[in-house]
Amino acid sequence: TFIFNNITNSIVALKNGNHAIPIDEHIISIIKENTAPEDRILMLGYKCYYYVASDRLSSTKFFYSCNNDAYPDGHQAVVDSVNAELPKLIVIEGGEDPENLFHSYDLYEKIDPLYGIWLLKSN
Repeated sequence: TFIFNNITNSIVALKNGNHAIPIDEHIISIIKENTAPEDRILMLGYKCYYYVASDRLSSTKFFYSCNNDAYPDGHQAVVDSVNAELPKLIVIEGGEDPENLFHSYDLYEKIDPLYGIWLLKSN
């Protein structure tokens, strides 16, 4: 299903001039509306192009897909990196809440429950 969906979306995007999918446009607009260009964000999932499309930098050097990926430095290195800096905004593909990865949910408010977008609360 995942592969078929990606192939279908890619064919449609190429056929239509490679325009963004409406859901992606929605998420990118939320990122831009709630962050400044100097703010760091965190994308958990496969859509790392949100960093480029929104012109925002990642808060970590790791790509984290929310699956049980193997990392050369071990899973704990990823957890430490993700939690070392509090990104202004977190996008969790599929709306999942990977509590085993990100430990500071109490500092965030969910601003888009459908797409799993969390914004750092003001102090």
